[in-house]
Amino acid sequence: MENICQEFFPRACFTLQKQRGFCRRNIFYQVQEALLAHLMPQLKVEYHRNIADALTADGPHLDGRACVDVCDQYLRAGRGARALPYLEPALDHLEGGYQNDQALDLMRRVIAADDALEGVARVPMLLRLAERQELVGLRDEEGRVLEEALQLSKASGDAALRGRVLVK
Repeated sequence: MENICQEFFPRACFTLQKQRGFCRRNIFYQVQEALLAHLMPQLKVEYHRNIADALTADGPHLDGRACVDVCDQYLRAGRGARALPYLEPALDHLEGGYQNDQALDLMRRVIAADDALEGVARVPMLLRLAERQELVGLRDEEGRVLEEALQLSKASGDAALRGRVLVK
């Protein structure tokens, strides 16, 4: 599968440039859109994985915007666990720039990913999601998220974690 994907998406489709110490992605969007429109779902997954791998090729020290891109690409590729190391800086970047809709979307996608957060490990992300939902006035969704966090914290038996959920 990887060889097929590289045949259709050579490195010419995306490049990495170093600018002022930060890794920056430049994608030729017209080429990307044309190719993605006609791809089988399996090839789209490989395409997104290849983009994420290329973005992280220079090491783990990426700026917040690049971390957002890496998380997005790994999630599109169905590799939520690979997105986790980039998640905190990505969310910090989005929340710091008041890009609440994009931050909410990213958190929801990470929580929904099959291989990213399981069990009690979901609670901190659920709390962060609830906090952002409260900020933008999504009270019903916030209540559902907090209920899930409470159930997970009860099941874990961790009194301190349960207390953190109850304070929210």
